[in-house]
Amino acid sequence: MLSATMSRVQCNISSAHTRPSTVVAFDWLLKPRKFLKTPQGTTAYVSAAGCFCGAILFLIAVCAACVPAVSANFKAGDGLQSTYDWLVLFCSMLGSKFFGLGCAASFILGNNLDYTQQLDAWKAQGKLGHPPRYKWIGFHPDSCYWWGGVLYILGNIQYNIASTCAFAHNFPQQYESWSANTVKWLVTVMYTSGGACYLLAGLFYVLTDTGPKFWKGVLVPTQKRDGRRLTWWINWLNFWGAVMYCIGYAVMQFTAWWYGSRMLMSYHKAVTKCNVSTQGCVHELPVKASIPPCLPD
Repeated sequence: MLSATMSRVQCNISSAHTRPSTVVAFDWLLKPRKFLKTPQGTTAYVSAAGCFCGAILFLIAVCAACVPAVSANFKAGDGLQSTYDWLVLFCSMLGSKFFGLGCAASFILGNNLDYTQQLDAWKAQGKLGHPPRYKWIGFHPDSCYWWGGVLYILGNIQYNIASTCAFAHNFPQQYESWSANTVKWLVTVMYTSGGACYLLAGLFYVLTDTGPKFWKGVLVPTQKRDGRRLTWWINWLNFWGAVMYCIGYAVMQFTAWWYGSRMLMSYHKAVTKCNVSTQGCVHELPVKASIPPCLPD
């Protein structure tokens, strides 16, 4: 997901500026004003900046979640008292907002792919009549780029719902009132379907560059010129980043389901053993409590 997000930075800047220099990748940081002179340049800059900031926040969240000390500090429903809440849940939620800004700008770019040509034609005709209008919304079902922007927005809406609900669920009131089924639909299902939208969006961006033979843009460069084109590698990272996200999230959910099933089974065995013992002790498992790893004999 991170590679797919960061790849949009150079892709959107390149859509408005075609100077064939690697310095372009850093111009948006060093010389931001040069991109804000035209509607297309401003939109490309917002798209790039939003995706980049979102990617940085996603990176912080992922790295923090991999640190054992941070993960062990997490306590469900504690009202944002742990570092996990801020470094993982909050950064993921904030990153989704920035990424949403970038996705919206990418959609706008898809509505104005011919804006530069229209503007040049208007100038060539002596600026007769009204200048071409920059469209903030439109319907272009014959454009793969437009479909990529639409799917990005749909995926981001679901991603925002999931990350916001995951963050809100850690507050005591929501933690106690939301059922497990509610959390599943607001978080797990939204993350899953949002990832599928990102994957399809990446495919449409590949089709924009390669045409119907999409495999030429998702495997290895079939021509020497493809291996040297920045656009080809951007689309390649965009597509496979989404694929890796979907695979990773599926593995994570399966692991959580398998681990939870095993722990629940161990708990029931322990309770049964405790009930038939001479002590006659009975342990009740709270509905929202974490399943203990083991129980004493």
